[in-house]
Amino acid sequence: MTIDPKRHFSPHYEAARQRLRVAAEARGARLRSQPIGAQSLTGDELSIDIAYLGPDAPESVLARSRGLHGLEGFALGPSNIAS
Repeated sequence: MTIDPKRHFSPHYEAARQRLRVAAEARGARLRSQPIGAQSLTGDELSIDIAYLGPDAPESVLARSRGLHGLEGFALGPSNIAS
């Protein structure tokens, strides 16, 4: 597998966030944003975005996260959000 930086990595936080939201909405996920009380270098509010696919009251949940340390948060390829 060849990694295409333009396809798999976003140039900045807001682009990565928008890609996540578009992909989640395309799959019918419910979106929620939890502000973390910090701002990016450009003054944008930083948050944890949550995309949820599934029933309202599941018996169990699989949680998947990324971007906890920095630049890896920009990674978002088509296979990163399960359909």
